[in-house]
Amino acid sequence: MKIKKFTIAIGMVVCLLAVAGGLSPVNAGNGFVDPEPFIDLGGEDDLTLEISISGALLKMISAGLAGADKDLADTVAGLHSIHAVILTMDTEAKQLRGQELLRATEKRLRRGAWDRIARVNDDEGNLSVWIFGTEETVDGVTVLIRGKQDGELVFVNIDGIIDLSKLEELGESLNLPGLDNLKD
Repeated sequence: MKIKKFTIAIGMVVCLLAVAGGLSPVNAGNGFVDPEPFIDLGGEDDLTLEISISGALLKMISAGLAGADKDLADTVAGLHSIHAVILTMDTEAKQLRGQELLRATEKRLRRGAWDRIARVNDDEGNLSVWIFGTEETVDGVTVLIRGKQDGELVFVNIDGIIDLSKLEELGESLNLPGLDNLKD
């Protein structure tokens, strides 16, 4: 699996969910991971993409989807927020700071009882997918990606209740690594 393709797939999922609903850290749940350290890492020239959806916008998206796709509307209704930051780190110093931030974030997730369900290290970069939740639901999903060649750094956090069977379906439809581990 190519890290770049996965980055594009994650960006598309976040954008689709963004168009379908809204999120805000004010209503943050247990699955919220603050995107600010990633936003702060990059300057205006480095920031490639920043998405933050919460609250009323998510409710409007859910209501708009109710007639067309009830399952997706229900999924969006259970979310508190969606945050994504994609940075292109163009210097070695920035790439090292980005790598340190990813390590610190993974350490914080481990201490916070998050479970890493997928990890990919290849010539193109590193990817890890983390979930937080119970045996029945996922209360948060965080994806961290570092591209080795292009210096790309990706942070995605979806905070809210996500039924494991729906997450599994999403993983199957987008061929996301590790999500097949959620099967009984």
